Amino acid sequence: MTITPREITLRAASAVKVYDGRKLSSYEYSITEGSLADGDSIYSCKIEGSQYEIGYSDNIITNVIITNFYGDVATKNYIIKLEPGTLQVLPQS
Repeated sequence: MTITPREITLRAASAVKVYDGRKLSSYEYSITEGSLADGDSIYSCKIEGSQYEIGYSDNIITNVIITNFYGDVATKNYIIKLEPGTLQVLPQS
């Protein structure tokens, strides 16, 4: 039996805030293209990114693990395209 990998695109969330001295980060993501097979789910999606100062930087997905209904790793059954989000800190008015 040959399994044709399913294509999906994951995008890290973007976020904006006014400078307050604390870091801005977001660990959310969304599937923007394609879909998971029935019974599959995203077990883990590691996102790295933070912005402390006024300016912007990428919010990047660095690792994804997909599991099937039985809890077995099924990541190899997918072609995963990863898109960054943007973290932006604005100056105070």
